[in-house]
Amino acid sequence: MESTTAGEALVIQFDAKALAPVALFKAEADIRYYLNGICVMPNKNGAGCFVVGCDGHRLAVWHDPDGVCTRMTVLKVSKELISASRKKAAKDGKVCFEDGRILLSDRNEQETFIQAGEAQIEVSETPGRLGYPDIWRVVPKASDLQPGGQGTINGRYIEAIGKR
Repeated sequence: MESTTAGEALVIQFDAKALAPVALFKAEADIRYYLNGICVMPNKNGAGCFVVGCDGHRLAVWHDPDGVCTRMTVLKVSKELISASRKKAAKDGKVCFEDGRILLSDRNEQETFIQAGEAQIEVSETPGRLGYPDIWRVVPKASDLQPGGQGTINGRYIEAIGKR
């Protein structure tokens, strides 16, 4: 399912600490298959990349200022990969996409975990094109944020935040 643009290789690398919190917000067995993965997208307005989890109701966005992502990509991450990202060896490591596979590397760039099977991914140049939500339509600009509560929040969502 991977596509490339004019020979440009797909490069993805982000902090392993981002995976578990963001994956908590991805869908499980949703008919909208693209929500069952995490989305990694380049930061068009600066350095790094964004790692996003969304189940259609809840949204988690992690900015990794040192991350790299050449094109918006939805990665289907396994429970085993998420679990491995929580372990001590991955504490200061990276999640990488290399040679059609997703892996964890430690701070010395040694592979500590490789996700079994081929990585199922989709690639796009623009948000919303994969079917994955265009998060920038719902995430307010920092300059527009106001202090205090902004409305009611479903208690289940607050509970999910508490789990992280």
